[in-house]
Amino acid sequence: MIDLASNCKLTRRNLFFGLFFFMLTILVASFVSVFVVRLLHSIDASWSTYILKRGDDAVARRILLAGYFLLLLLVLPKCGWLGIKDCGFSDDRSVPDILKPAKAVVLGMLIAFILILPLVFSGFFFTQRFYQTPDSAKIFYVYMVKFAISGIAVGLMEETLCRGIFFRVLSRANGFWKAASITSLVFAVGHYIEPSPDVFAGKPFVYESLNVFLSSVSLGIDGPTKLLTLFNLILLGIVFCAMVKKTGSIWMAIGAHMMWVWVVKINTYLTHLHDWHPVSIWIGRETDGMDSLMATLLLSLLIILLLSNRPRFVRYKAGSFIWRILPGHIAFVQNWIRTHFHEHNRDTPDDLKILKEYSGCRVYASGNCVCKEYWPKNQKGILRFTLKRSRAKSAFVHSIRLQSKGVALPTHFAWAKKSRFGLKQSETLVTQEITDALPLDKLMESGTYEPTAQISFVTAYAELMASFHVNGFSNRDLKDENILVTGLPDKETFWAVDMDGVRYLRRISRYRASRDLHRVGCSLSDKGWLTERNETSFFERYNSLVPERLKFNHFPKSVRQ
Repeated sequence: MIDLASNCKLTRRNLFFGLFFFMLTILVASFVSVFVVRLLHSIDASWSTYILKRGDDAVARRILLAGYFLLLLLVLPKCGWLGIKDCGFSDDRSVPDILKPAKAVVLGMLIAFILILPLVFSGFFFTQRFYQTPDSAKIFYVYMVKFAISGIAVGLMEETLCRGIFFRVLSRANGFWKAASITSLVFAVGHYIEPSPDVFAGKPFVYESLNVFLSSVSLGIDGPTKLLTLFNLILLGIVFCAMVKKTGSIWMAIGAHMMWVWVVKINTYLTHLHDWHPVSIWIGRETDGMDSLMATLLLSLLIILLLSNRPRFVRYKAGSFIWRILPGHIAFVQNWIRTHFHEHNRDTPDDLKILKEYSGCRVYASGNCVCKEYWPKNQKGILRFTLKRSRAKSAFVHSIRLQSKGVALPTHFAWAKKSRFGLKQSETLVTQEITDALPLDKLMESGTYEPTAQISFVTAYAELMASFHVNGFSNRDLKDENILVTGLPDKETFWAVDMDGVRYLRRISRYRASRDLHRVGCSLSDKGWLTERNETSFFERYNSLVPERLKFNHFPKSVRQ
């Protein structure tokens, strides 16, 4: 029996059993479909005639898809699906936004028209039906409503099941790309499960059922064009998954999907391919454009656009500095620049509280903000300072991403640079000042905490280090002097206040994690807190939060040398 209860991991064993039960479900559904088709033919009634109007293969396809979706609904509760409330209709990350469906419809319209209109205007297709009879326009409007209802139904059903349930459940245990790939493959294959009309030839029941099964699982892929169509459908599925990841709910995907169906159906109804026109791989010959390289290119670009995670900021020029300000804090930062930022003075002004100062850097507090300034150590270092990675920008960008993941960081309001003749003269970073906080190094040096009380500090230290690693960030400078503590004495919160040592690596290696832990271990050792009990408590908490490959039992040996 397949064991998908363990977080629905996409292991080889689970994938094998998933494929096995998929084939078994289609086999059973094939027998059921043949039975239902024969039963409908035996009933002499108007409703049975209506059902069979589109052909025996259309009836069988619907039964096969019903079995396909029924398998998913039976398996998903064992994978951690929590029921109707866990369908992705609401975004837990933000307040409800009633405009999301409207935004989704607009986006879906743009995507669909960008793909469809070149097919019509290229001359490959010509418009038909609209002017055939005096009532053609009236009939067209009826079909527009009919296609809109069909689009809404298809969008709601497929996105709720595929993205709202299946994708979201898989992504919790396997990450975005694995979950999106499997979900999109299931989504694409579902469009190809259709028996050939030729298999319903009045053969014996078992023989005809097996033919339906074989015809369905063959997917009708008989050439490179069909393979391109399948690949583009997978890309389209990933686009919908990216919309869910981007917005936190399925409304954008629903809107895009239903508008896509609506436009494609209208185009199919109104246009017809010129038989004499040669087929172009760039344009394709299908009315949905899925057999074209144009669709491949456009969908790929759309995936990149949706998954790009560049923080947005507002550009503001003040004096010789060009500022990038976090939206929502524009007025506050502009007022702070006018009243507290000393552009032309690196000496110590009387109204500033200097927190740290060394060659090429100064950190001061003023006006409820902390300002960190960088400049070349000497005139010879200007070129190197210009070409080197911007420390202020990196800290600003990394902080936004980490804060969105729940890491305890002060808000980074803005960063700025000053250039002259293309050479960077200085950089500035403005962050929130954490009030009512004490530096961790001072607390550890105070000697007022007994060994039992130290455990809560060590545990909070481990949580902060783990919060960087599980989100793909390395922090090689998370030492005690770069941490502030609030919430004493009951609920300690550790704040990382220096981002100079932070790097985004996407996947933290065991070697990189050990280097980061070396710095933490040295901080504990220097203050006499590196006892066996504290070390055990640290790694019990750290190991409970990080993946298996990053688990340790001790700090590196170099800490004790």
